[in-house]
Amino acid sequence: MDAQQEHKKTWFENWFDENYLLLYQNRDSKEAAEQISLLEKSLAGRAAAEKLNMRFQNMHVLDVGCGHGRHSALLSDAGFQVTGIDISKSLIEHGRRSWPHIKLLHGDVMEHRPEKPYELVVSLFTGFGYYQSDEENKAFLLKLFDITGEGGFFWLDFLNAKLVKKNIGQAASGGNSERIERAGKVFLIEKKIIDTEHGLRVQKKITVYNKKHQLKPKPSLKAARNLSPSSEKLWEAGLDTAVARYEESVRLYSVSQMKRLLSAARFKNISVFGNYKGDAYTEESPRAIFFCQKAWAKP
Repeated sequence: MDAQQEHKKTWFENWFDENYLLLYQNRDSKEAAEQISLLEKSLAGRAAAEKLNMRFQNMHVLDVGCGHGRHSALLSDAGFQVTGIDISKSLIEHGRRSWPHIKLLHGDVMEHRPEKPYELVVSLFTGFGYYQSDEENKAFLLKLFDITGEGGFFWLDFLNAKLVKKNIGQAASGGNSERIERAGKVFLIEKKIIDTEHGLRVQKKITVYNKKHQLKPKPSLKAARNLSPSSEKLWEAGLDTAVARYEESVRLYSVSQMKRLLSAARFKNISVFGNYKGDAYTEESPRAIFFCQKAWAKP
């Protein structure tokens, strides 16, 4: 068996497909627009402070983990010259159909070799912390540093680990699960915090079922004796057997840990926002958004 056959897909190579798009089809476009607006204001503020002559129309941007291009399209509308890259072929093909004017690449950013460095690199909607170890996640940041030009900027939109732990901990006593119906499919989602040798992670297990249009008659007493508990639960819920199973797993880095990782990757001037309106970060903030810069080389 060759190396390609032996390769076992990571959760993020497996999950981001048409079922992912279906589940998250109602994501808040207003929040996405707010984030791009905050990014523009932050760039303008940093440019003014450093007396830089910056025009968004001339700024080349890499959208890492761009998915089907939801944020790439907004960046393009704002005047940025955008390239998006994602490991999911399914999402990239969807994005190319939706926004054919945007350059969307299918591939792993760790293997991306741009012709010239980008002036801005963005990672939006928790596209970080996927790898198991700190060294792997640090290597990811170092790669983004390497493809950012001198004086360029990096924007990382991440979860607030403290709030995630608090919310999942409070819900755990009552069972932290969710059922979502989309277009004849039912998504059952279970969330929990897991403790690994590399630190805490938030894990989601997503099981996709086809929803029955009509409930089958309840099994007879004789047949029910041979019915497994899981099959009985599916019958009661009006579901067929599972058609797909997925997982999400993200390392729960605190803000202080993230700052150390970004500094170790040689990013400077790190600012942190707590939401897409630009408010300061607190432990109750919905997000942890990092804005930093690659220093100019010393003459």
